[in-house]
Amino acid sequence: MTLLDVAQTNILVGSHLAPQSLLSTANSPSVIALMEGQNHVLELIAQGKPLPAILDTLARLIESQTLEPTYCSFLLVDQDGQRLRHGAAPSLPNEYNHLIDGIEIGPEVGSCGTAVYHVASVIVEDISIDPLWAAFRELALSYGLRACWSTPILSCDGQVLATFAMYHPFPYKPVPHDRELLIKATYLARIAIERHLNEAALKQAKNSLEIQVEQRTQELQVAIAQLKEQIQERQGVEAQLRHKAQELEDTLSELNQTQSWMIQSEKMSSLGQLVAGVAHEINNPISFIYGNLTPARQYIQDLLELIHQYEIHSPQPIPAVQATLEAIEFDFLQRDLPKLLNSMQLGAERIKQIVLSLRTFARKDEAEHKEVDLHEGLESTLTILEHRLRSQPDRSEIVISKDYGQLPLVQCYAGQLNQVFMNLLVNAIDAIEERLGCATLSAQPEIQISTRFSHNPKHVSISITDNGIGISPQVRSQLFDPFFTTKMIGKGTGMGLAISYQIVTERHQGTLQCISQPNQGATFIITIPIHSGQ
Repeated sequence: MTLLDVAQTNILVGSHLAPQSLLSTANSPSVIALMEGQNHVLELIAQGKPLPAILDTLARLIESQTLEPTYCSFLLVDQDGQRLRHGAAPSLPNEYNHLIDGIEIGPEVGSCGTAVYHVASVIVEDISIDPLWAAFRELALSYGLRACWSTPILSCDGQVLATFAMYHPFPYKPVPHDRELLIKATYLARIAIERHLNEAALKQAKNSLEIQVEQRTQELQVAIAQLKEQIQERQGVEAQLRHKAQELEDTLSELNQTQSWMIQSEKMSSLGQLVAGVAHEINNPISFIYGNLTPARQYIQDLLELIHQYEIHSPQPIPAVQATLEAIEFDFLQRDLPKLLNSMQLGAERIKQIVLSLRTFARKDEAEHKEVDLHEGLESTLTILEHRLRSQPDRSEIVISKDYGQLPLVQCYAGQLNQVFMNLLVNAIDAIEERLGCATLSAQPEIQISTRFSHNPKHVSISITDNGIGISPQVRSQLFDPFFTTKMIGKGTGMGLAISYQIVTERHQGTLQCISQPNQGATFIITIPIHSGQ
């Protein structure tokens, strides 16, 4: 167990600076819980969790260790160093957090703004009378806040990163136990914030490096053109210059290929984030609608029952009521309203199913190697492609035939494997449409998907078969080469199957095969181990 030694800090009480001594004690009954909480916060930092989540967890930890009711708050210094922005305050009212978000730093700006301005801790024992809170007194008191102790969080080089504040619902003077908790909180927060800033700096450096790579690629292209001109001008050294030009062309090709891999991977990552975001935004309102259908159905049934009772006990309604019943076609309404509710429920259930498929396909955890149900990935991909499978003005519906085996959960990169399913199914649809365009397909357009154990019981295979245009032996030999495509310009990049091949063979230690003949369709077979390393 590690305890904090005696430390010296500047404390600003009202408008006076005074030194205070902080001493941690090993006699606290909650020291084990505190240490466990600190370890949990450090684990979150090590795992690279978002900064707001880490600060939220840290605030709750400190709140659980105080002797009196306490509301903890973290405010972050913005980039220009002029304002404080909301970081985390799980127990303060959301409205209060919103209203103080963006406050300016100054000599008399509550506890936090003043703490940053003086680079010193600020104790306000009673907000209702302290002059530092003159501009914010009514706001704080309206939310039941009476005391606030704030201290700046400094980086290793002394730069103010943020503030940590402890609010109380009554006038309060901090005790040594509070000061020790504050030291622990600011120490852990400094680690989290500095790591967050360092990661942001690394990301910026990466973007800068990518720009330099692109510039270098352009420079290499110019260099190649210049070398070709020199080859024509210097006949005496033609062989040597051609060799040099070839080397540069190879380098450029490698750079272009690497750049294409990076762009494609980034596109799929962005697509996954977009799909997951759209699914989340749709899920909330549709859950509200779906959840209200049952009570709405009951309310309507109750109203209809009430009218039915009126009909029983008042068989001769007054003329105005009778006219209204006829005007709204009450008999038809009674019959049609349940059908209307049923159709609404079916529609809501369909939307929920689509949202689930979108979320399954997006796979926010796609970077993780974990056990998943391959059939879920296939189904989510089919749902996303449903608009292309439906009948079109120039062709009939593409039928999906499924032959799923009893497969166990498979260890894989789910998001990347979904990308492979998407590439193969899109190619199958394109092949069918191309054959239909040539009027050489008389049968029903069809894609067959089957899953089963391979000849090696430790592996599973997924086969996708279409009755499209087929692939010639010459094309098959180049099928998985980067940038190779038989599609029209603008429709294919030549990277889909190349990336799919890399995902299956390199990322999953599997195989990707193609079996096809012209005008006889094509079958792509994915074989991967059930567990990595097999």
